[in-house]
Amino acid sequence: MGRTIAGVLLAGLWLVGAPAQGQSNRPEWLRRPITRERVEQFFDRALEGRFIASKAHAPREVAVVVWPAKDDELLELLPKYPQWVVEEALLRKTPGVVPVLLKSLERNPKGPGGNIIPTLSKIPGKASLDGLVALLNSNVPERRQRAVIALEESKRLPKTLVPKAADLLERELTADFKLARRLIPTYLRLAPASRTIPMVREIRAKAAGAEKDPNTEEGLFVVWDYGGMRQIRILSDIWLASLGDFAAIPRVRAILTGDREGFLAVGAIQTLAERVGKSERTTLESALTAPSSRTREMATLYLGKFGDKRSVKALRAAAKIPAPDESNGWRDSVRQMMLEVADTIESGRPYTPTFRTGTPVPWWRQ
Repeated sequence: MGRTIAGVLLAGLWLVGAPAQGQSNRPEWLRRPITRERVEQFFDRALEGRFIASKAHAPREVAVVVWPAKDDELLELLPKYPQWVVEEALLRKTPGVVPVLLKSLERNPKGPGGNIIPTLSKIPGKASLDGLVALLNSNVPERRQRAVIALEESKRLPKTLVPKAADLLERELTADFKLARRLIPTYLRLAPASRTIPMVREIRAKAAGAEKDPNTEEGLFVVWDYGGMRQIRILSDIWLASLGDFAAIPRVRAILTGDREGFLAVGAIQTLAERVGKSERTTLESALTAPSSRTREMATLYLGKFGDKRSVKALRAAAKIPAPDESNGWRDSVRQMMLEVADTIESGRPYTPTFRTGTPVPWWRQ
């Protein structure tokens, strides 16, 4: 009998949408906010109401998931169930959630705020906007930064506050250039190139100087094959090239064959192809045999977009050379893609690439 009860409980959790399940993967009926009536109907049918007739008789974890708290109860549940509470607040999109989320920030005045700030940016209405704007004056640096990013990325930053937001990010970057990875993309969208190029050059110089000291390596990006300072330096070159600082282009080209994982090389190819253009055809052809399949894939897509028949030979030759990381699964399809692109270009038909990022434009210029 115990197994039966546990099985039904698990089924109930699945039916109402456990918090671990991504919202975007849920069918429409699971994306709707949960009601107690729906839960009771399910358990009345499944267990005749004997085991979960009220919150008092349910395990706390089950009760939190299957019955929604009132808006004012979210604050109480937030410390123990942050993922569920933030998801529920986003699902509801009701004005009553906003003051609860803002109060939760007040409850921990020195904390960064977790997912609360980006959640606020997704809840429409004046209350959430006012709350985010107020956070621009927070005494907690990370809250200020997250508020700017959330407002800009959600396209809710009032035009009158754009200069203030750009100044804020510039002060933060001046105080700690290691924030560049997180702040620069937003900064580039807020400030003109004439202002951002000197700032990025300065950050690159600081990162290059710190890179010489092994004690400054943060080791947070081992999977990318780059330490903290080195990554900031390389990203700075990509940002500078995307802004039109062509002195950085030779350094960006070197990324393509030096990035074994391909994460940075993808951004480098985007910048070269979109900012410089078809004159980078031979650079992209050389990237067809780069160490990473990510790099090879992006180079293939852009060569297809260029449609230059001179690239056909390079594509067919590269399709015969396995990448070191083909054993990782999906990447072994890249060589087949090379042949398809070569056939398309050779036939004179237009090739419309499908980029994984949804757009070929580097993310900081979208």
